[in-house]
Amino acid sequence: ETLLLEYMRRDDISMQEVNLDSLIESASKNYEPNKVDRMIIISRPGVGKTRALMQLPNSIYFDLEDSTGHFQGNAEVINISKIKETQGWGPVKTIKEMTNHIRSKGKKYRFCVVDTISIIDDIAEPLALFNYKNTALGKNFKEDTIFALDFGGGYYWHREAFQEIISCFEGIADTLILVAHVKDSSIKKGGESTSVLDLRLTGTLREIMSSKQDASGVLIFDKKDPDKRFLDFRKSEENTFMKCRPEHLAGKIVEISNLKDGKFETTWENVFPDLKSK
Repeated sequence: ETLLLEYMRRDDISMQEVNLDSLIESASKNYEPNKVDRMIIISRPGVGKTRALMQLPNSIYFDLEDSTGHFQGNAEVINISKIKETQGWGPVKTIKEMTNHIRSKGKKYRFCVVDTISIIDDIAEPLALFNYKNTALGKNFKEDTIFALDFGGGYYWHREAFQEIISCFEGIADTLILVAHVKDSSIKKGGESTSVLDLRLTGTLREIMSSKQDASGVLIFDKKDPDKRFLDFRKSEENTFMKCRPEHLAGKIVEISNLKDGKFETTWENVFPDLKSK
């Protein structure tokens, strides 16, 4: 009881020393309408996401699909696929070892690209099973998939495992860019099925991940001008997961690359205005 009173007394003293009014800020103090700290880029395979993203300056690229070897660029590349094979590590250990190593170097990048979170979705399942079996509740669980848990409980453990892996990339750069694959779905509209674009993520991860981003864009190209690539930030019934807070991107289609006279050029400054002064 004496110890408890001492802690309460210390809390009272520390609170008296804090000017609580100083913790209340004006809504316009941190107003940055074009700031993008987190972004999801959704793409079909082969559209050109890897080549374009590798051109981002002062960037580190975590390649989970072994796709970066085909292109040159400005990024420093950590090929998770190759490292796990050469070191004999599992994918989660590889990610944790390499992200911890990057942090230990003390360098802060402008961009961190994770390609793709659809692969992380896959490797989160065995991690979820491992985590659950290492609890008192799950130590006698005999199934080989976490989704065999009753009442959909496996989805909770899968979400936690997914977030555990994603958290490894936090803080490495000013802007975190998560790349995801597209899943074709359909909705009923006017009694007929309408094709929609969806994130290839399990369960409610689509909504959870979308809600945490400043912007979500679909990588597209114009059939009339197939050498150009664009990010589509428009929201519609066909891509309900889309969200975009930055004023310069919301509701727009923005060009990011162009192959002109055999030379590949990117215009990422259209997405990240601060690059214009670089």
